[in-house]
Amino acid sequence: MNFGIADEVIISIADAIKQMSIDHLHIVGDIFDRGIHPNYIIEKLMKFHSLDIEWGNHDILWMGASMRK
Repeated sequence: MNFGIADEVIISIADAIKQMSIDHLHIVGDIFDRGIHPNYIIEKLMKFHSLDIEWGNHDILWMGASMRK
């Protein structure tokens, strides 16, 4: 038997269960300034099938700081 694809199958099944159990994800602010690597968190969240983000005051400050010249 070849179990080389076992990890891929398990991950696919877990993703399907996640999509069936969470219809829509609503993030309520302050993703930035609350831990390390918020950019990775945003990248991961943006892959979710149904998502909206309510930006918090810390997020707004980070966005403003990133636009300064």
